[in-house]
Amino acid sequence: MREAFIDRLAIAHRGLHRDGIPENTLGAFEQAIKYGYAIEIDVHLSADKEVVVFHDQTLKRAANRDIAVEKTAYSEFRDIEIFNSKATIPTLQEVLDLVDTQVPLVIELKTYDLSIELAQRVYQILSHYEGKVAIQSFNPIPLIWLRQQSRDLCLGVLTGSLDGAVLPWYKWLTLKYMILCPLVRPDYFGLEYRKTNRFQELIASSFYQRPIVNWVICDESEREDSLNQGRNIIFENFLPEKLSY
Repeated sequence: MREAFIDRLAIAHRGLHRDGIPENTLGAFEQAIKYGYAIEIDVHLSADKEVVVFHDQTLKRAANRDIAVEKTAYSEFRDIEIFNSKATIPTLQEVLDLVDTQVPLVIELKTYDLSIELAQRVYQILSHYEGKVAIQSFNPIPLIWLRQQSRDLCLGVLTGSLDGAVLPWYKWLTLKYMILCPLVRPDYFGLEYRKTNRFQELIASSFYQRPIVNWVICDESEREDSLNQGRNIIFENFLPEKLSY
């Protein structure tokens, strides 16, 4: 196992966000560091090739702005306050500077096509970082490229119900049933809590025999259920008991 924290240390979903401290912001990451949790973040590539830490494809939900992240230069939206707070959208480099190896990071690549450009930029930025890091995605294409670059990277394949996903049938099948996993050679699987099917469970736990991280866990009873199955969690909305790593 390249990064042991993946199956031991609870991971704060988009940071430890709460009232007044929005998701995927430096404030949420500061809170996760304070409580000693690993941090999960989402990254996109802006039009000017900046790796930005943000979940959605547009700023509609966060700031009521019809701005597509990947079609807009970061300089055009970096100072927009999000989620009715004073917080703004940070870059991956800013997050790395803040975390500074204090807790592990789990970076989800938000990429939706065959492009490996986001993976290339993240790989380049991480080449100067000494902390514990895992990289995960629903999209196997950038993960395959990353595995080709390094055997030592900790990579995770995400899957789940894919409810609401508008995808061509071949993409749906590829993601739903993790068809390209042999090329990724993942170190762990991120499974949507109680929404994955038996085939997905068997692929992850029996065929690959890799650690499983359940997402997103929202209370102590769900944490206990995951723990009883020998699984780590990506959590939000509560403070779970921490396990050593």
